[in-house]
Amino acid sequence: MKIWVVWIAIMLSMIACNGEEKSQTKATSDEYKFVDIDTLPEKYVEVKLFEKKWGTGEDELGRVESAPIEGPGPFIVYSDRVFISDQGNQSLKEFGINGELMKCLINEHTITKMFLAGDSIFMHGKKESNVIIYEIQTGITTEIKENKEKEKIILKENAYIENIVSTEAYEAKVNEMQKGLNKLYLGADSLGNRFYGIDKIFKFDKKGLLLSIVQLPSKNFIGEYRDGMVQIDKAGNIYYLYPQGSVLEKEWQIDFIPDKVLFLKYQKID
Repeated sequence: MKIWVVWIAIMLSMIACNGEEKSQTKATSDEYKFVDIDTLPEKYVEVKLFEKKWGTGEDELGRVESAPIEGPGPFIVYSDRVFISDQGNQSLKEFGINGELMKCLINEHTITKMFLAGDSIFMHGKKESNVIIYEIQTGITTEIKENKEKEKIILKENAYIENIVSTEAYEAKVNEMQKGLNKLYLGADSLGNRFYGIDKIFKFDKKGLLLSIVQLPSKNFIGEYRDGMVQIDKAGNIYYLYPQGSVLEKEWQIDFIPDKVLFLKYQKID
């Protein structure tokens, strides 16, 4: 009788452990809201790298007169430099990682998409605009105007993106939660950990275990979309461009009350 009791206890213990493991690695995309962040193995801390004022000056970032109002972004982090599309002032600005203005690189272009491939930044603007390539090491800027050449560049770029996604995607071990977040894929660090999300950033290891959730601030965020406002580096740091302000609508008029533009970094606590 005692043997049967011990055997049943062992089996129940195994089932409980199994269920606990599945709850960690088999969560659905809707279950993230019930995850207690404090119970996850990794924690991140927020660091403010710099802040900028809204405006038209060289060391300021502008807004786009649109509905809704758009602020600066997207951006690229490369080594100790930050390249921000200042859409409101139609320029690309290079800052040091602590916010010192280094260069105004490209003028009279509204850049809405940026993509880093090696040491070059590929940039696109509004519909029908040209493709611009900026080589960071040499400082050479090339503007592609011909449609055939533009198509070649975009095809190469898409192939590059598809290759990254396919080589960094989980194979058969991708769990349900990651499947729901695939469209929000942000990138991977040098250890192969993957990052997904918009307001909340989810970090998974190679086996699909949820390591961390980082909640990004969103109060008074200016802009409709977050695409291009978050970036992951190879060390697993999270960078976030956070334009803030208020929009008041009165009698068909829109008043913009600027606050500040923050550039934040989230780094793992060792």
